[in-house]
Amino acid sequence: MVITTYFASAERSPQSVIFKNNDLLKKQTNIANMLEAIPTPVVLLNRHMQAVYCNQSFFKLLDNYEENEMLGKRLGEIVMCENSQEGPSGCGTHQFCKYCPALSTIMDGLDGKKAQQECRISTLVDGKHDFLELKVSSSPISLDGDNYVCLAVQDVSSIKRQYLMERIFIHDIANTATIIQVTSDLLKNIYANEKTSYFDNLASVSTQLSEEIKSHRDLLLAESDELKVSFATVESSLGLLKVFRDKYLVHEIAKDKDLIISKDSKDIEFRTDVALLKRVYSNMVKNALEAAVAGDKVVIGCTKSEEGKICFFTKNPQVISKEIKEKLFVPYVSTKGANRGLGTYSIKLLTENYLRGTVHVESEEGLGTTFSVSLPIKG
Repeated sequence: MVITTYFASAERSPQSVIFKNNDLLKKQTNIANMLEAIPTPVVLLNRHMQAVYCNQSFFKLLDNYEENEMLGKRLGEIVMCENSQEGPSGCGTHQFCKYCPALSTIMDGLDGKKAQQECRISTLVDGKHDFLELKVSSSPISLDGDNYVCLAVQDVSSIKRQYLMERIFIHDIANTATIIQVTSDLLKNIYANEKTSYFDNLASVSTQLSEEIKSHRDLLLAESDELKVSFATVESSLGLLKVFRDKYLVHEIAKDKDLIISKDSKDIEFRTDVALLKRVYSNMVKNALEAAVAGDKVVIGCTKSEEGKICFFTKNPQVISKEIKEKLFVPYVSTKGANRGLGTYSIKLLTENYLRGTVHVESEEGLGTTFSVSLPIKG
């Protein structure tokens, strides 16, 4: 049996009916003029959630479409939602569509209710992953006996990104600066022969501060498509793993947890941008340790795939829920509370858009969670 949908109906009106409805709506000059007078992007959807009319503001929001190309599509298909491209029958039919606030808002409109929600949509355009932060509002409307949903769509991506990234950046830097200040104060009140360990701690925290600043800088540059990459040869992948193991063994998040290098790891020479790979893998190791609980074993390692790629991975015994897994690489989504979630987003952004690699995650009861990043060996 061929599966046509995992959630919403896959039924659609034929394009001939869509164009007929579009012509009828255009002839309703009072309706058309009202929609065009609204500065907010608006699209009218039929009972199958297909676009039958869009105002000019909506076209400006998505300037890569002509009107005839947009008609008949569902919202996820119009904005190039990643799940709409993978669902068996397009937007609304993927197994994760049940968690989509935009789809929920549209379906409320079809049920005769007004609704408004914000949603984060992962997009895939020309092989590049990105996301949209949208505020969507639906209102039911009846015209000539046919029921429609009037959907207002606002792109709040830049506002949300700037606000949340600035808050997270300031929060991280402020915490680290506090540690530096406390350590400095302690240095003034201890015996001379005990100062060495405190100085070492101060140096370590200073390095951490520098790394956090560089990490946020790279993410901001990557978001604006201005990040420059510099590939070089890494002689030993095992040597790189040992650096991460030694670094995080003494980290607070590794307390009461085992951090080991997989015995199956291979020592491989490869080419990549080392600084960016360190950013990516640092986030992977930190995420694995933060997800683990006391007594857990966290495994890091690298292998060579059948396709001839080098694969860095982390594994911890905990399991991610299906709902979180679906949104895992969307910024600001995290299991660890508010103002978090840039780590997994940066893993995907830097790996797939700059390191020419791919990111994969598996999470199952009894097996735990494995994050992996596959990179071409020759860069």
